[in-house]
Amino acid sequence: MATLWVWITGSLVAIVCFLLFFYVYSTWNYGIFKKMGVNGPQPSFLFGNHMVFAKHGFKKADMMLWKEYGDVFGYFTGRTPSIVISDTEILQEILVKQFNNFTDRAVLRGFSGAMNENLSAQQGKVWKSSRSILSPTFTTGKLRKMDPLIKEAADSLVLHIKKRINECNEVDFAWLFGCYTLDVIASTAFGIKVDSQRDPNDKFVRMASKILAIKVNSPYLTLAFVLPILMRPLSKLFNITVLDKEATEFFTNEILKVLNSSEPSIQKDYVDFIHLMMEAHNEDTDYTDGRRGLTSKEIIANCLLFFFAGYETTAASLSFLAYNLALNPDIQQKMYEEIVSVLGEEEPGYDNTGKLQYMEMCIHETMRMYPASPRTDRICVRETEVKGLKIPEGMQIAVPIYILHHNEKLWQDPEKFDPERFSAENKAKIKPCQFMPFGFGPRICIGKRLAITEMKIALAKLLREFILVKCDKTKIPPKELQTGLIKPEDMWLKVQLRSSEESD
Repeated sequence: MATLWVWITGSLVAIVCFLLFFYVYSTWNYGIFKKMGVNGPQPSFLFGNHMVFAKHGFKKADMMLWKEYGDVFGYFTGRTPSIVISDTEILQEILVKQFNNFTDRAVLRGFSGAMNENLSAQQGKVWKSSRSILSPTFTTGKLRKMDPLIKEAADSLVLHIKKRINECNEVDFAWLFGCYTLDVIASTAFGIKVDSQRDPNDKFVRMASKILAIKVNSPYLTLAFVLPILMRPLSKLFNITVLDKEATEFFTNEILKVLNSSEPSIQKDYVDFIHLMMEAHNEDTDYTDGRRGLTSKEIIANCLLFFFAGYETTAASLSFLAYNLALNPDIQQKMYEEIVSVLGEEEPGYDNTGKLQYMEMCIHETMRMYPASPRTDRICVRETEVKGLKIPEGMQIAVPIYILHHNEKLWQDPEKFDPERFSAENKAKIKPCQFMPFGFGPRICIGKRLAITEMKIALAKLLREFILVKCDKTKIPPKELQTGLIKPEDMWLKVQLRSSEESD
């Protein structure tokens, strides 16, 4: 009996000691912001402030906390501290002037499965080497060669709308633009021809939908954020990731087919994303002349990144722009007149759409109002002082893009759609880091020019043929999905054919 009592007492002491240790471990750094002189919400045990973001999403949560605590505030995800900074002068130091002290991104390493080794997640000289290998994909010469692929997808877009008009003149542009951008990504990145607008049941299309179905408030992601030290080994042990297993396996196999094939891409004079990386394929990760090759895992991860970064983001921007044009017919007419005046009978492409300045103003203003990503981030890789703020090594820096784009101190009447903000005269007045839909500095989105070109070609072909009008199904304001991105739940608009006289 005495032995049993000793065993029970010992067990209880061990449990209490473990819980005490766990509590101290989880909360020991909750005083870091007070030491730094940074305000912020009080964190709760275990979760920190994560549940605010899980409930409201980054966009709403950032705005709520910014209004209460100002341009610099701190919060915790579990026990991990992050500083949210919307002061443009401090951000310019972090993103550009002192970039070498903030080179890395904050990533959930170990939870992304096949995407663990992508460019966005890479750090230091590994990122720098990969960036130099991948950048040639988006040179002017390569973008020109993508023209036929983008035009083919845009022609399918117009054809689908024409067929749709015969049945019903109301179109869900969120779905339609998603099909368009998927077709472009499939051809330019994977070298695969897909017509998702005609065949939505195509396996590539179905797997694309599955792999992108990630919810920021899912229990798994919540645990990954607040207890990474526990979830990382469990995820590895049971092979659990945030990505759908079936879809990941499908895309991995498709990429490996290309890697193991000597056949050219779908267009002989254009080297798609995979084939460009194949030229740098090398399983040896040692550096030669300051550079290294790309492993098979890195090629797969970067193909998936290209897919994630270029599919829903561009589709969302196009959807919100269509919405803005439908609600502002005078601006839509002005854009149409520019297309007629500048392009005439020419097919839109990389070179001539660059002359569509008013269209670009409208694109930029839409991306200001509805940036595809509400925030980006950096990691402080060495202790640094920026404008009197001492930032310790390892601190995560959150850059709240949505706040920057909707700050009344930076933009007059920020909720109004006003493309004139981006006229040549007004654009010169925009401060660095005030507008950053693609990020800012050396880690700016590598596919920025492709995304703009893709949007311009689609818009030029679309507005030549149709007029966009709001309808009973149009949600004003648009209802957004609760994901990590800012994208509409749907975007129903009425479509009217232009008269032949107007088109001429």
